[in-house]
Amino acid sequence: MFRSQFSESIFNQKYRHQGAETYAKLCDTLVHEVCDELMSRDEITTLKQLMVELKVIPAGRYLYYAGRPNPFYNNCYLLKAEEDTAKIGLSCRGRLKAV
Repeated sequence: MFRSQFSESIFNQKYRHQGAETYAKLCDTLVHEVCDELMSRDEITTLKQLMVELKVIPAGRYLYYAGRPNPFYNNCYLLKAEEDTAKIGLSCRGRLKAV
């Protein structure tokens, strides 16, 4: 499965956990958690196969959190802007035409 002993040891140390004892099981869990509502069955099957064949390798964050109690796939937090940039653009439009 893995291309080297080094890559296998990385999997075992960082990504392997109960329920994902093999890379194939981890791929299956990850694809179902992230893609079930977004892709067709055929697309999911194809994606899992590509992952198992190491032709598609997800980011480490996705590999790490797949199947874990708190899947923090995204660490970004967005705040709503206090000002309306659309209004700023409209107020500048007349001035830009003069230039």
